[in-house]
Amino acid sequence: TVMTEKEAAVALARALEAGETLAEAGPLILGALAARWEWGAALAWVPGTDGEPVCAAVAASPAFEDIAAVRAGSPSRPVALACRDGIEREEEDGRVLPLRCAFGRIGVLELLAPSDRSLEPASLDGLRADAAALAQFVARRAATEEAARRAGEAKRAADELQLLVYAASHDLQEPLRMVASYCQLLDRRLNGSLDPAAKEFLGFAVDGASRMSAFLRDLLAFSRVGTRGGAAVETDSGRIFDAEAARASQVHAASVPEVTRGALPVLRADPVQLGQAFACLLDNALKFRRKDVKPVIRFEALDTPE
Repeated sequence: TVMTEKEAAVALARALEAGETLAEAGPLILGALAARWEWGAALAWVPGTDGEPVCAAVAASPAFEDIAAVRAGSPSRPVALACRDGIEREEEDGRVLPLRCAFGRIGVLELLAPSDRSLEPASLDGLRADAAALAQFVARRAATEEAARRAGEAKRAADELQLLVYAASHDLQEPLRMVASYCQLLDRRLNGSLDPAAKEFLGFAVDGASRMSAFLRDLLAFSRVGTRGGAAVETDSGRIFDAEAARASQVHAASVPEVTRGALPVLRADPVQLGQAFACLLDNALKFRRKDVKPVIRFEALDTPE
């Protein structure tokens, strides 16, 4: 059944909105084009990586399915020439129209039909307008797919970087703690026999290790920004706090901090993220303080109505 002009236009408009890729929507669009202009088959060709045309989509009436399948396997000479120079060409059994958009030529539209098929000038202008609409569709979908591909690559790179930063910042904490702890132990063991210069050198070593440890903790916290926490479970916040307080007291041993707490509740929380919150509070309290005052830190929990 031959479509009316209005029916064909509606079918083409719907086909142009269908599917996210040319592979999905292409056959619908080409089928609508072929039916609108009474052609037996339609093929969309785009340049391949080697510059040779590649069939991106095909649609055909039952009588032309075998012919279209054969033609889709290898471009005809008119198709190859039209892809190269963008000039509309006639074939023995059809017509080839270049697909152009604002970015230039992006492929060709090939229509196959019986050898006696011809178009009036007005019909040919309408076919060219439909080819232009198809070109705009291909360009939009290609831009969308490229943006999605780049976004996926960027996300993968960010995820890999996040894992690398996490691993490096986490694994380097222990060696730095060992350096700082043994330098402090050496200072206490040899307290009476070290000259002022040696004590100063040990102080520099401890201070450098402490600052590097603080930097790595900040880097570790940054690597976790935007990540989802684990499942919320019954968590003893007092136990989590005690572990982080012991760590902070060791890292900041030079300042001899006094860290105490009141009763802390059992919460439904992610233990890792709760530990990170306590660690940030403790580290900031010990980092941003008056140097000539012994740090005294007290944690309390206040039960308030929601």
